[in-house]
Amino acid sequence: MITITVDDRAIRKAFAAAPVLLARELSREVAVFVTKTTSEFQKVGLRAKDDRNRGDFLLRRPPSSMGLRRVTGQIASSLIAAPGPVVSEIGKVRSQTGFVTGRGARIARVHELGTIRYGGTLPDIVPKRAKYLAIPIRGGKAARGTKVSGIVKLLKVGIPPRLGFVKFWTAPAKVKELNGRAVAAARRALAKAAKRG
Repeated sequence: MITITVDDRAIRKAFAAAPVLLARELSREVAVFVTKTTSEFQKVGLRAKDDRNRGDFLLRRPPSSMGLRRVTGQIASSLIAAPGPVVSEIGKVRSQTGFVTGRGARIARVHELGTIRYGGTLPDIVPKRAKYLAIPIRGGKAARGTKVSGIVKLLKVGIPPRLGFVKFWTAPAKVKELNGRAVAAARRALAKAAKRG
């Protein structure tokens, strides 16, 4: 009779190293994903086509249009990707992205959530220190730097939810991509652990 025994010291050593290697690979992969996807959102969500209504003297965009047209860059400059450090514990893998600085973050919040008038969650925009909101009407392009041709006075203004930041990040394709990256990181970590065994 032949007895086969397995020396499990190499396997134990490999699997002891696996969680640390997995955490490192996963944190690298998540950092790359966050940086890449944030850059992708800046191209898609902050450079929308010009779909303003030319017949409207305020040149308003239809409520159904998505994304924002870049005018001053305040929102784009407040969007950052903060890839986390490479860590040794899976529970500490962290990377963040979002709008973080002052006015740009406040503007992004309004465009993400929208106001009640258009089915959003925030209150409509009303004047703080005056009776009316004064909206400048600019010549032709309605862009900064062009001459103001008139002013419209409004009691309140509604903004539809159109930024789509959360929708972009939680889209099935993005979730699938992140899951795929996590699986690839796990495979690399296990391959490295097996080499150590």
